Amino acid sequence: MANALYSKAKERGLVGGINWTSGDIRVVLIRTSGGDNPYTFSAAHEFLASIHADARVATSDAFASKSVTGGVANAATKPFPQ
Repeated sequence: MANALYSKAKERGLVGGINWTSGDIRVVLIRTSGGDNPYTFSAAHEFLASIHADARVATSDAFASKSVTGGVANAATKPFPQ
């Protein structure tokens, strides 16, 4: 799987529970195959704790310079730790 958006995130985005411009927004790269304990996607998962630590490859810093224009969310480029 290349990427996915969790159902709970979609719900919160629609009802205002996620504030793109003022919230602490980060990206987590997740191992879904290989390794000792890959993560299996479930749309029912709601919290980062549902993804066991050994499946988390990297976590970005909080996004900066966030904006929303014409329904498109944007932020400054955030490289992952090397």
